[in-house]
Amino acid sequence: MRAPAEQFLTLRALGAPPVIVALAAQAAFRGFLDTRTPLYAVGAGNLLNTVLDALLIFPLGLGVRDAALATVTSEYLTAFILLWKLNNEVDLFSWNIIEDGGVIRYLKSGHWCGIHHI
Repeated sequence: MRAPAEQFLTLRALGAPPVIVALAAQAAFRGFLDTRTPLYAVGAGNLLNTVLDALLIFPLGLGVRDAALATVTSEYLTAFILLWKLNNEVDLFSWNIIEDGGVIRYLKSGHWCGIHHI
């Protein structure tokens, strides 16, 4: 049992970043008084996990490793949906900052590393 458990938990660790992102996004939606969007996103992730588990484990007989990968995949889907929907509410990903030269000006200023140009 130890080897499959280690394999499962090692692969499941890959799902930690999207879980943290999804939790933060759910909190943001709660701040907007929107509890439906996280419910639908988590539901879509759970549905994908169920379908992948059913396909990978039973007919293909792949086992613990692919059960973990199915779960991680569903967590990334949930995080992606939440970020995509949250971007409609607030400007998470804006190319305007890069296009207007704000990022380049900031990097050239040296403030980010403690060097200040006069």
